[in-house]
Amino acid sequence: MWIFPFYLLLSFVVLNRWSYFRKGNLSLLWLNGLWTTKILAGISVYWIYTHFYTARNEADIFRYFDDSAVVYNSFWKKTSDFFKLMTGTAPDNTYFTEAYYVKMNNWANDSRPFIYGDSRLMIRINALLRFFSLGSFYVHSLVFSFLGFIGLYSIYEASQPLFKKRKQILVIAVFCLPSVMFWTSSLLKESLLVFFLGVLYKNVFYPSQKNKLTYLYIALSLLGLILLKFYVFISIILPLVAVFLSRLNKDKPSIITFILVLAVGFVLFLFIPKFSEVLVQKQHDFLNYHSSAGSYFDIPLLENHPLSLLKNTPTALFNALTRPFPSSKLSLMGIPAVIENTLLILALLLTLPQIFKSENWTSKTKQSQLLFLITYTLILLIIIGLTTPIAGALVRYKVAILPFLSVFILYFIEKRGVR
Repeated sequence: MWIFPFYLLLSFVVLNRWSYFRKGNLSLLWLNGLWTTKILAGISVYWIYTHFYTARNEADIFRYFDDSAVVYNSFWKKTSDFFKLMTGTAPDNTYFTEAYYVKMNNWANDSRPFIYGDSRLMIRINALLRFFSLGSFYVHSLVFSFLGFIGLYSIYEASQPLFKKRKQILVIAVFCLPSVMFWTSSLLKESLLVFFLGVLYKNVFYPSQKNKLTYLYIALSLLGLILLKFYVFISIILPLVAVFLSRLNKDKPSIITFILVLAVGFVLFLFIPKFSEVLVQKQHDFLNYHSSAGSYFDIPLLENHPLSLLKNTPTALFNALTRPFPSSKLSLMGIPAVIENTLLILALLLTLPQIFKSENWTSKTKQSQLLFLITYTLILLIIIGLTTPIAGALVRYKVAILPFLSVFILYFIEKRGVR
């Protein structure tokens, strides 16, 4: 079919012509090489999901695509229904249930807490893409992969000012970690998640031009996180507030502002029981429905009060940071994650002395950015560590962390003078 080659060629034209990519210091050779690698990674994702996960309705790369056909077809069947489904105004009644909901596996008309994330966003985006893709799965996969590429490029570009050298190593640290490359190269939530995170990060720390559009991009990225993965929004909002407040208090060290903001967030957490309820419920869902998974491991059972979460935070952080272990029972996709995780932990241990040297934190601008990287990373690691007893699931959840953690580690490696 001609449609996929057309969009494949178009992706390279956009990559080579769009000023967004031309303003950075990455050569066209690097850009085209990285995008080609990502396309190959997308092919590997498709091959694995068609050869090892034969139940199509359970395969992540197909679930939202297949459901989107129901929403898309409603446009030609009854246009008003299409717009109701797309805008979230469709009622939960017998007509919509029989005409649409029962035909989709992931529309999730239940009472799940918002923090779980919204599969409907993925279905709606795919329904819109069908107007241009002629129903080609490969086109949808290519679009999501390109969105992930934009997100990773944005993280790279916004992180460049932190470094005097090692720009090529920064490229590898951001783009080429196996988990990040794999999970952001197909029709998966991770591709869209990294896109939102990258655009947000770039416009906070390295906007192309400081104007009203910058704040619009930040607002839209935050809205995307709210709709897609609310717990990621929760993880990033306090560090983000701290960054902007530190810019207003130029005479005060950024670390003081971060400590104050995190302290206020901690107090709010104690007085909002709903948040702990949702985390407890998510952990229990994992334990009830996924305890037979091959990479399952025991975690402390959470109780429905904030003190239980606080007590189990050290264990959660350890599990989220260190797993999967080499001894974990993982699928073929988990082996690169073990190697990647082991190397990151060794690199982090190597840089610990530099992290605690005050002279490496003297620049207020860099201090704010580095604190943002590490506080967002720690908060999200704690949340997923508290709720997730599956090493394989941790690998995917950490895709939203790894590029930022890698930048943080690489900064202090450069300070250490490692050659």
